[in-house]
Amino acid sequence: MNRNLARLTIVLTLLLVLITSAGCAANSSPTPPGANLPPANPASDPNLPAGYVILDRQTGTVTADGKPRDILLIGKRPSANSIFTDDLSILVREEANPNTVTVKLPNVGGYDSKLFIGDFDGDKVNDVLVTIPTGGSGGLTEHRIVTFAGEPKIIFGSEENKGLLINGHFAERFKFELRELSTGRTTIMDLAQKKDTYVEAGLYNSQGKLLKEQSGSVNPFGGLTPFDVGRDGTYELRGQQRITGMYNADSIGYIYSIWKYENGKWVPKQIEVASVLLAYGEK
Repeated sequence: MNRNLARLTIVLTLLLVLITSAGCAANSSPTPPGANLPPANPASDPNLPAGYVILDRQTGTVTADGKPRDILLIGKRPSANSIFTDDLSILVREEANPNTVTVKLPNVGGYDSKLFIGDFDGDKVNDVLVTIPTGGSGGLTEHRIVTFAGEPKIIFGSEENKGLLINGHFAERFKFELRELSTGRTTIMDLAQKKDTYVEAGLYNSQGKLLKEQSGSVNPFGGLTPFDVGRDGTYELRGQQRITGMYNADSIGYIYSIWKYENGKWVPKQIEVASVLLAYGEK
């Protein structure tokens, strides 16, 4: 009896270990580039002009020689108590070398800006992604990607951050029609879950007759997430854009897209449209 109980205990213990290990493996994320490199050294930080601060820092290999560098994101606060920063720059430097490579990010500012290091252009040299939440009710975020392999340059700028260019308008019977301009493809969204709102606003009658022409809009990227689709070491980007109807707070849905850098430009590889069944704060 005691021997059988001991065997059962061993079996259950092994089963628990296997389940726990499988769960950890399923939920683990890839190790971010530079995670095993030595940390940046704050003691050797550069002297900055008045009002300028270090917003984020990483250590990684972002140049063709493969040497680890300190990557600093610098911004200017308009006042001492401000959490907003603009006049952003990326500084790349080697601790043993006084030379610093600086790339300015013009006409952009925001809050809590962050760096991500990874290869986006497929040249096996890491690039630098900057994420810059701009604040406001639109929930918009600016993104910039800079390559330092060879002559530094911005390969993802303000134009790319606009995302997909899409026209949208309300149609008969509580519908919303979208047309993506680069492919010419269209889709129709069902707005039945919001019909009471639109009837009350005078856009439709109770039978779904459209009473006046009304367009909507698609915001630029509200989020852009790097992830390696093919697990080949090169990151793609997954973007999110919000679809709005009669006004900015009228969220109809979201567009999700996957982008890949090919032949010197960003190409959409997948486009999905999702409806909002219940908006945040909606009763």
